[in-house]
Amino acid sequence: MTKGRRDKQLPLISPLDSLLTMNAALSGKQGLLFLRRDILSGRETAPLVGMLLAELAQEFHRRCTNQNVRSAAERQQVRDKILHDAGGISYDHIMTEFNKVARALDWPRAATLKDFRHLSATCLENAGMPEHYRKFLMGQSPGRAAIVTYTHLNEIRQRFDEAIEKSFGPIVEAIARRTSELGFISQQKCA
Repeated sequence: MTKGRRDKQLPLISPLDSLLTMNAALSGKQGLLFLRRDILSGRETAPLVGMLLAELAQEFHRRCTNQNVRSAAERQQVRDKILHDAGGISYDHIMTEFNKVARALDWPRAATLKDFRHLSATCLENAGMPEHYRKFLMGQSPGRAAIVTYTHLNEIRQRFDEAIEKSFGPIVEAIARRTSELGFISQQKCA
């Protein structure tokens, strides 16, 4: 769920897709990708750890039905509880890690995790992505004007790929290169 609690599926740059797919293949399962450190270290247990994504989705639907969940806010609470019960990380965990990195890099205290959201929106704008597409990708309300009703966003993948290439080309290349290196290293270790 994105800002505004609307369900969305967003494009993923291919090097990250490859890295995430490789990680799932190497682990031999397709459960949660990121687990809390206390779960990984064995200091804490969680009742749903190790469940596959399809099983977690079934559990989500089962809980929503049993609890007669109706609103987006209630669905989000159920989702967050399931992720916690599965050992997953939350926004608070990500914020804590960001703050550790920011301190280690001696970033100004004014630097926040939300600055990456601002950077993304700015880069999409600078790359020439139309406003309707940017609003969709940022999870913002498209508006109520008639033009919104008649505009269909049928080129999201193409527009996103173009914007990424224009704004983040060197970064994407570095991620692809490192993913390739990690895949080679990981395959050697598994062999």
